[in-house]
Parts: sequence; structure tokens; C-alpha cells
Amino acid sequence: MLSVVLSLPDNWDFTIKGLAAISKEVVDAIRSSIKDLEGAGYVKRRRLISSSGKLSKTEYTFYEVPRQKECDTENNVEKNLYP
Repeated sequence: MLSVVLSLPDNWDFTIKGLAAISKEVVDAIRSSIKDLEGAGYVKRRRLISSSGKLSKTEYTFYEVPRQKECDTENNVEKNLYP
């Protein structure tokens, strides 16, 4: 899944439904793959909120090399470190 996404043009507007339309995978399988990649540090997902306070869309950032994570247990905050 990661190689497919990384091969897309930089200006491609990524959506899970859009990826399902160009691949042979179903939406649920793609969503599961993206979740696995996120857990491994290859994907950063950010939910964007509209001015009215509603979820407007989700922005995905994909990395060729996984991001390392460091947990600040004192403040219960996860910090992202880039290789």
C-alpha cells in the first residue's frame, strides 16, 4: 500500500475512497492498511476542522522512512522525532 501511495503524483488529493477507485482493494482493507502504516510511523493523519467546528476532512502525510516516536511519560505527550 505504501509503495502505491508514494508512487502517486504530489498533487494527488488522497482519500481512501479515491485510492479504492484506482486499486483492487476495498475501502475497509485500505483503511486497515493505512492504520497499520500509521502505527508503524509511515503515516501521519491530521483531522481538519472547519470554521463551524465540524470535521471537514482528513489530511495524510506519508513517509518513505518511518518516523520515530518518543513518549514524554511525565506529561503523557507523544513527541515525533524525524530520522
